[in-house]
Amino acid sequence: MVVDNNNNKLIQESLCSGWERLVANILLNRTRGDTVMGVLETLLIRWPSPESLSEAHVGEVASVIRGCGLQNVKARRLICMSRGYLSDGWSGPEDLPGIGRYGGDSWRIFDGPVEERFLVRPEDKALKRYIGRDRLGDG
Repeated sequence: MVVDNNNNKLIQESLCSGWERLVANILLNRTRGDTVMGVLETLLIRWPSPESLSEAHVGEVASVIRGCGLQNVKARRLICMSRGYLSDGWSGPEDLPGIGRYGGDSWRIFDGPVEERFLVRPEDKALKRYIGRDRLGDG
C-alpha cells in the first residue's frame, strides 16, 4: 500500500466508502501514492458513485487517470469493478475485476465485518504497519 507522505497515513484512511477504497486500490497498482491522490480526487468528482462510474465511457475515464499509467486497462477495470460492486454476485472483494490479494486485504481491514478485521494477515508492508498502529491505539 502506498502512504500519503504528507501525514504518513494510508490513502484509504482519507476515503469515505468501501467503493472509493476499491477504486483507489485499482489506481495504486504500479503507481505512486502521490500520483494517485490528485487523479483520485478528479475521478471521484466526475464519477462520485459506483452507479455513475459503471456507466462511464472507457476513453473518458482513461483521459482522467492518464497520469497513473496503464490508463486503458485501469479504466476498464474501474468500470467493470463498479458494475460488479453494484451486483449481488460477489461474496468478497477478490470476486470483483481488478481486485486482488492486496485490494482484498485492504477492503477487509477498512470495510469488512468488524469481527474479521483482526484476522487479516496482509503481505503488504504498509498494511502491516497500519494494522500494528491501529492495534496499538496509535491510529
